[in-house]
Amino acid sequence: MREKTSGDLAPIIDILKNIRLLSELAEGYNNSTEFYNAMDNLTFQASIELLISTGISSKRVSNEVKEKHPEIPWGAMKNFVEIREKDSTILDRTIIFDLIKDKLPNITLFLETIILEELEHKKFNVENYKRYIGYALNAYMDFEDAFE
Repeated sequence: MREKTSGDLAPIIDILKNIRLLSELAEGYNNSTEFYNAMDNLTFQASIELLISTGISSKRVSNEVKEKHPEIPWGAMKNFVEIREKDSTILDRTIIFDLIKDKLPNITLFLETIILEELEHKKFNVENYKRYIGYALNAYMDFEDAFE
């Protein structure tokens, strides 16, 4: 019989991956104007796509996990999907830049804690975790202790 696994693992790892990529995009920029104008707006546009992807992933996290972890702004992240409907020239670049530079990186520890707790409580399948992390561009956390 195949072991049942939580569907929360992949979207949480995707959110972490997106936050890391957003941080890398914003690295070296001191303000929203520099960030927006970088590479003819390509950096800004890439960040918008990553925010939308984060919103899509946050919608896939179960209500059980969301209720258990209210310290994470699930509702706000879910609303990132709506950014696609807006003209990027009218988006408040300062808010987007602050979100990428300051707000989102502050929740990575909470997301990493969810993964660690779920692995320890065997709600996430360890083999699925290893396989999924292996497909990701980078491994963002080391939970080897949880596997023992």
